Amino acid sequence: MKRLAIAAMAAVSLGGLVRPVYAQTPAAAELGTINFPTSAKPAAQAAFLTGTKALYNFEFDLAAEAFQQAQKAEPSFALAYWGEAMSYNHPLWAEQNLPAARKALERLAPTAAERAAKAPAGKERDLVEAVDVLFGGTGDKLARDIAYADSMKRLYAKYPGDDEIACLYSLALLGTGRPGVSNTRNAMQAAAIAQGIFQRNPKHPGAAHYIITRSTTRTTPSSA
Repeated sequence: MKRLAIAAMAAVSLGGLVRPVYAQTPAAAELGTINFPTSAKPAAQAAFLTGTKALYNFEFDLAAEAFQQAQKAEPSFALAYWGEAMSYNHPLWAEQNLPAARKALERLAPTAAERAAKAPAGKERDLVEAVDVLFGGTGDKLARDIAYADSMKRLYAKYPGDDEIACLYSLALLGTGRPGVSNTRNAMQAAAIAQGIFQRNPKHPGAAHYIITRSTTRTTPSSA
C-alpha cells in the first residue's frame, strides 16, 4: 500500500498511541471538510456537521456540545442523538462512557425500536440502529465493538461511494483492537478505506486521522 505522510497519525506505533493535544478548541472551519447530507433543517445540519468533524478529530467534548446544539435546533433529529452518543465512545483507546451514551440515546426515545422509528428510512435509520448495537445489549465492550464493526460493514456494502459511512466503518475496524493483541488485518483494511477517502478529499478529517500502515497496541485499559 502506498504510504501517505499524515502527521496526525505519527503517534500511532507498535509501542502505543498517544492522545492528540490541542492548544485551543479549533473553529468549525478548521476541522476539515465532509459531505454528510441529512434530513435536518439548516440550523441543526450546521451543528451536526461541526459535531461530526469534531468527532473525527477526536475533539470529543466539542462534538458532544455541537450535537446537543443540533438537538436544541431540531429535537426530532435522530442523528443529533446518535452523534452525541458516539462522542462518548473513544475507539482508538478502547474507552467508552456507556451510561452517558445510553442517556443521550434515551433522550431520543426509550427503546432501540422507537429510536429507529424516529429516523427517516435509509442511511439515517441504519446509523441509529448501528449505534444501538454499539451501546445496547449486555456484552462487554469488545463484543459490542466487534458487533458494531459488523453492522458498519453491512452499511459500507449497502452505501458504496458514501465517504462518511466508509469513514465510520474504518474507525469501527480500528476500534476492535486491544492492548497486546494484533489487529493487523482490520487496521490495514481501515487504512485502505481511509486512504481512498483521503485521495478523494484531502481535507476529510476522518481519513487524515485513520490512515495507518501497521497494527497498533494500546496502553489504555478499556471501559465497559
